[in-house]
Amino acid sequence: MAPTAAPLPRRSGPTATSSVPGSSSVARPSGQETVASSQSPGSGDCSTTSETNIALRIIPELTSHPAESPRAIVSTSSDRGGCPSRAPKYGPASAVASIPVRTGRTDTASSTSLHVPSLGLLVAGDAVYNETHPYLAETDAVSRGEWIAALDKLEALAPRVVVAGHKVPENKDEPRHIERTRQYLRDFNRLDETTTTARELYDAMLKLHPGRANPGSLWTGANKAKEQRAAAV
Repeated sequence: MAPTAAPLPRRSGPTATSSVPGSSSVARPSGQETVASSQSPGSGDCSTTSETNIALRIIPELTSHPAESPRAIVSTSSDRGGCPSRAPKYGPASAVASIPVRTGRTDTASSTSLHVPSLGLLVAGDAVYNETHPYLAETDAVSRGEWIAALDKLEALAPRVVVAGHKVPENKDEPRHIERTRQYLRDFNRLDETTTTARELYDAMLKLHPGRANPGSLWTGANKAKEQRAAAV
């Protein structure tokens, strides 16, 4: 079934101009699916925090090599809407060490994730999508292969919690979304080779992944993939 809802904007820059089948909206990259908290700015309600509302900031120690001896702050409260944050918990690197993971090319160039081994936490960034259609307009078959390799790298960390860069807000932050994202990319590459038009690719992907949010992102990616194949002829 073709989508009827307009996709949400993802980032500034060039966007696709073709409409999603069955919709008068313009397809744009995804990216605004995630909300960090149920609070709204100015609400003054500090009683509710979400599972994904985890702020991780690295404060270098005052040493000659600050990057080698970070100290982490982990806070689960919001500082928006005039609500005072709970006192952050400070600890040495041995207690809560945050390790940047260079994932390279994922949905765009030079992606980075953040791993906190002591918490079993992976803040995956744009490498992982939690039940939304990945943004593929800046990818090709080769770079999607690099993305799959990046997901293999993240999975090898064996995280217990995976915070995706794009998600359906009510979904849990489960490690299975690493594999779910990887399978989506494999399916897209395979179907790109066996379909002729963007519409055929779009429909075939929707049949395999019917429940994902933001199908406009898929439509944009399907059009881009077929443009690339036409240019290569």
